[in-house]
Amino acid sequence: MGRRNRCNKPVPSMIGLVDVNNFYVSCERVFNPKLEGIPVIVSSNNDGCAVARSLEAKVLGIKMGAPIFKIKELINQKGGKVFSSNYALYGDMSSRFVQLLEQYTPEVEQYSIDESFLHFKGFERYDLTKHCQHLVQQIKKNLGLPVCIGLAPTYTLSKVANHYAKTLKVPGGVLQLSEPYHKQQALKQLPVNEIWGIGSRISSKLNEMNITNAWHLHESDLKFMQNKFGVVIERTILELRGIPAITLNAMDTPKKQIVCGRSFGSSITELSELKSAFGQFIHESARKLRQQRSLAGSLTVFIRTNAFKPDESQYSASNTFTFAVPENDTRLILNAATELLAPIYKSGFKYKKAGIMLNNLSFDYGVQDDIFNQRMGNQKLMNVLDAINRRHGKNIIQFGSANLSSTWTMKQDRLSPRYTTRWTDLPKVFCRR
Repeated sequence: MGRRNRCNKPVPSMIGLVDVNNFYVSCERVFNPKLEGIPVIVSSNNDGCAVARSLEAKVLGIKMGAPIFKIKELINQKGGKVFSSNYALYGDMSSRFVQLLEQYTPEVEQYSIDESFLHFKGFERYDLTKHCQHLVQQIKKNLGLPVCIGLAPTYTLSKVANHYAKTLKVPGGVLQLSEPYHKQQALKQLPVNEIWGIGSRISSKLNEMNITNAWHLHESDLKFMQNKFGVVIERTILELRGIPAITLNAMDTPKKQIVCGRSFGSSITELSELKSAFGQFIHESARKLRQQRSLAGSLTVFIRTNAFKPDESQYSASNTFTFAVPENDTRLILNAATELLAPIYKSGFKYKKAGIMLNNLSFDYGVQDDIFNQRMGNQKLMNVLDAINRRHGKNIIQFGSANLSSTWTMKQDRLSPRYTTRWTDLPKVFCRR
């Protein structure tokens, strides 16, 4: 626990946003220290474009989403490295990251793979800055990950505090934004489009109203803004004023549609290869469906060729099936996908992308079954399948059709070892005698 404040006056309950700096790049550097100080890029699926950049790469002017083939020569000239996305490594490091955070506060809300909100209710009389600085040191020591923490009374202000902790390189990696003067200065320097939850469309309209920074929004008329933009802006203004108005749980509503698709590493032509890809898509989508306790009312499948190769024959098609009773059973959805794929598949084409959409989602309770539906038995089987995969590995058990072919899998020519999740990839240490 952090040290007690010398002042007897209690401070408001605080929220901390802890964020790993350049998460994907930082994970690669943990196990390869030679990457420190050089430009490092992590590419998207199929090694298409840059999705993560080290500070050194950003200094070179490399933008997010830059095509790898356009920047590869520049990276090589500067002695840099390009890596394929290593999702197994990043996911495991994220899990370890959250487990460590839970040792410093009983309430952690994971917001994304590299961000979590920390609730410090009951810590009002402790020096939270020192407490969090110690947390920053422990994350670096135990995981090798560089982080910054923003402290403030609300989610939105903690986002602002974290932004400045990172960009200003605050000593100790922690910035607390609670004093009125400091908050005012921070908000005056923050463009309105940088505020959490303010998209480009709304920020453009705000700029037309001469609301160009966060302080302008802070000072705007609450009722007028609520009538013009709705409840989201109202909550944001309250949060900027230090009044809690956002609940992450309320924001984390179940998805109304689940989409799973992929561009293939190399074009595929055979129906069996497409069936294998759809097996993987259904396996993952049905798991997500059950995880949020939903049922799908209909299923859409689609296939298409590479539109960026006009010299090749082009073709795209989709097909939809409506379930008599909403489903989340992987087997039944997979059977439906197979039936949908057969009539739209045409030989002689080079397919570059395919995917599925689960539509018309509803909750998995209160659904009227027909007399022939064996939902209870099906649900028990799916629960066992999910439990085994959670405990022993994401795809330790899956349906055979998902493994008929691996030629469609995405391109990962620059994949680093899975240091923490595969025995054969464990780092080796040799001691001299």
